[in-house]
Amino acid sequence: STLSLALVVVSVAIVLVETLPDVGSDADTVRVLDQVDFSAVVYFTFEYFSRLLLTTEKVVFVCRTLNVIDLISIIPTWISLGISEFSWGSLLRVLRVLRVFKLARHSGGLQVLAETAIAARNELFQVFFCFSILVILFAAIVYYTEEQDPTEPHFESIPQSMWWAVITLCTIGYGDMVPNTGLGQAVGAMACVSGVVMVALPISVISSTFTAKFAEHTERQKLIEQQANQKRAQKAQQRGTYDGDSASKVFLDTTGGIVK
Repeated sequence: STLSLALVVVSVAIVLVETLPDVGSDADTVRVLDQVDFSAVVYFTFEYFSRLLLTTEKVVFVCRTLNVIDLISIIPTWISLGISEFSWGSLLRVLRVLRVFKLARHSGGLQVLAETAIAARNELFQVFFCFSILVILFAAIVYYTEEQDPTEPHFESIPQSMWWAVITLCTIGYGDMVPNTGLGQAVGAMACVSGVVMVALPISVISSTFTAKFAEHTERQKLIEQQANQKRAQKAQQRGTYDGDSASKVFLDTTGGIVK
């Protein structure tokens, strides 16, 4: 587990470091990083197929989310070795970044977050649906309000205005697209307020779900520790019983000899 975690961290760091201009221009450094990355992929491949061969429910194993991520994270390296010139090289490099999700196998907190998202999927879907409606609504309104402004035509179409609506509803505000008319600015203010409300609404539901899932995770961890302690106690008791039985069969007689 420790070795796997260390290799995950190293492989993700290599994916990040190799994009630095100084590192990418040095052929020797790139060669060393590739060798280390390939060694990590070999270990990940051995680990994946070892667990696949040892499990009795292979279909369930393959379909699990973490195992799918494990497989996707190692496939790009083997494809790049088999095909030297591949037109989707950028996509393969992006898939290597998915190795960061392998950390979820070693992190209880990430597992709780994933369980929370799955448990609250209906609420999250409703929020996403309402958010999509607001994006389309405010994008259309700001497009038609800014259509008559010839000075800086940022809002050239409704799909382009949807970018502004998403950024405004999320209360980020990059400033690359700004309404110039008074009516457009009023629409932008309403979009900001609506975004705050949209973010605040699901917080209570997600928070309560996270609390419940975290309590379940804590109970599972305690149960696992109790079972492990019981197994260790049973093994120690069995060893003690065996030693006691053996000792009862061997004793010293009055002459000092050993009698069995």
